[in-house]
Amino acid sequence: MDLKAKIVLSDCKEAALALTDGLMGSAWRIKWVTCVALLRAVGHVLHNVDCDGNERLKDIVDRRFKDWKSTKIFRDFIDDERNGMLKEYNLKAGQNLTVDLNFSPPKGIISYSMNGGPFGGEDPRVVLKKAIEWQEKEIEAIERIYGNSGDHNT
Repeated sequence: MDLKAKIVLSDCKEAALALTDGLMGSAWRIKWVTCVALLRAVGHVLHNVDCDGNERLKDIVDRRFKDWKSTKIFRDFIDDERNGMLKEYNLKAGQNLTVDLNFSPPKGIISYSMNGGPFGGEDPRVVLKKAIEWQEKEIEAIERIYGNSGDHNT
């Protein structure tokens, strides 16, 4: 099945590779916003583009989406981070700079962590990877259910 949502997810995986150690400020934020927007776009494209004209697929996606709303990674990360980002430009993915004075000159150590929420303290890139993997499994499940559902032309 050729789902456009899989292209969006692939682009998100590619964008996630750009979240490398050492990024700070706007370079980090721009890459993070790109990843989160693409991550949330997967569901929108799946529902609004891939299901267009295919009632059988739409029924499957609608049933799965009801479950997504109660899934921690979707509700508390994908949807919540996207909403905070697009509606208030409030990103929970934080950048941290620690200065180690034991070095001469002092050495800056950059780290990243989610600020608050159920994923508070976790590296945002790790949470992003979990979300990508979760979406891959969801799309695979939808394709499997669709493949086992009979007539594929409706």
